[in-house]
Amino acid sequence: MRRLTRNTCTVAASRAVGRTITARSRQEGGDVIVADIDEAGGAAIGARFLHLDADRQEDWRRLGDAAPVADVVVSNAGITGFE
Repeated sequence: MRRLTRNTCTVAASRAVGRTITARSRQEGGDVIVADIDEAGGAAIGARFLHLDADRQEDWRRLGDAAPVADVVVSNAGITGFE
């Protein structure tokens, strides 16, 4: 049985934990929007992609416009030291 049937947004989804959360959300039936600053990594996941810098309020507004009703939002952005 699929547990997610509506909008799911994963922020910072192009690597590690975010990529895993996104993959599992898609397996469970979520209509996933990948929001990340890493366009190549985010687009490679195969879900809808939206460029989002977690520091920029206008990027969050665009995410809100893209998914005005989101049942799940995973804000996974962080500082990794890999940049």
